[in-house]
Amino acid sequence: MIVAGRVSQKMAPVVRNLYDQMADPKWVIAMGVCASSGGMFNNYAIVQGVDHVVPVDMYVPGCPPRPEMLMDGIVKLHDKIKNEQFVQRPRKGESMESYRKRTGWIDLDPTVPGVSLAGVDRYADLGGRA
Repeated sequence: MIVAGRVSQKMAPVVRNLYDQMADPKWVIAMGVCASSGGMFNNYAIVQGVDHVVPVDMYVPGCPPRPEMLMDGIVKLHDKIKNEQFVQRPRKGESMESYRKRTGWIDLDPTVPGVSLAGVDRYADLGGRA
């Protein structure tokens, strides 16, 4: 799935439903600043990053992203898929918060969405800080 543009609060359940209906394996690309972080629209009606709704595998920066950046994101996702082993995905109807708790997902910096240490020794990669 490629999410392009901002996602409103009304549209978030529809996007999640679409994601739940996708066949496994599932991959999501957030294309552009609006999809990645809500962009300049910091208000009550816009979701501040589609990763609050569905897990994102690749972020493509830009406003709007250049075609070369989208192609680069697709190629990097292809490489990631080629080297990937089975990963757990959210179950149907499961919130992102409970998915993160179930899989051991830890946010290094809560202001930077999508950074995870799932399956990694927490203290080794953090330089001793928790």
